Amino acid sequence: MRTAVLACLAASLACRVPLHAVEWLENYEAAKAQAAKDGKDLFLNFTGSDWCVFCAKLKADVYDQEPFEVVAKDFVLVDLDFPQTKVLTPKLKEQNTKLAERFEINDTFPTIILADGQGRPYARGGYRNGDTVERFLALLKDLRARKTRRDELFAQAEKAEGALKARLLDQALAPMDEAKLLSGYDETVKQIIALDAENKEGLKSKYEARGRLEEINRSLRAGNLEEAQEKMDAFLKEVAPAGRLKQQAWFLKAIIIDQRHRKEMLAALQTALEADPESQQGRQIRQILEGLKGE
Repeated sequence: MRTAVLACLAASLACRVPLHAVEWLENYEAAKAQAAKDGKDLFLNFTGSDWCVFCAKLKADVYDQEPFEVVAKDFVLVDLDFPQTKVLTPKLKEQNTKLAERFEINDTFPTIILADGQGRPYARGGYRNGDTVERFLALLKDLRARKTRRDELFAQAEKAEGALKARLLDQALAPMDEAKLLSGYDETVKQIIALDAENKEGLKSKYEARGRLEEINRSLRAGNLEEAQEKMDAFLKEVAPAGRLKQQAWFLKAIIIDQRHRKEMLAALQTALEADPESQQGRQIRQILEGLKGE
């Protein structure tokens, strides 16, 4: 214990000696199976354990504190790490990367995703400056209430038909849509589209447009920037989105433009370097490339 205290005092970040440890799993599928078996939800912690300052603060100020143990009564906790020096197994690294893509983490750490035992997400959270374990637990309670409301609307939809059922399902998904958490609800989305096949409620076009944006996102994540740009241009022309959908589309378009230019810039610098790598300018270019690739 004395060694732990001294280590904390010597660290660049003020930290606390853990008062209590809860069990964290790394295998997502095993955690999901356990959650389904025990009737619990999933607490997915996306973190950068050896470099992320706020991840370290969240761990010290919240996760390592004794009151946090109450979370294990309702959740199976999963640690999804993206370290810079710590080495993960290839299988674990692949799992974490796929989950980050699915939940659109986009290098924003720490990010917490709450999901039910089927893996359907219902809330997104993270570290707030000055968080205490008590404040965090209160937020967690509020976020979990979203699942209760979602399930109430799902139950009402089960008893409804036609347009009313489509509207109830749409209301159930609205908080997930707001938090970019529609992944995991593919069957519900298909059901809404089928129920509003003639688009009288405007739901068919709404969810088909979101599906197209997700296709563009997949092209972007795969590094197919020209393809993503072409799809985006077609989307903006054919759909003419408005409101929040327009905002999402143009934000994504800005990311595509930035990444396309970055890729072209890196290629140009690499060509310049290869022309005379040992010249003074060549050495400068090498330093620039190393800096850009490390960002």
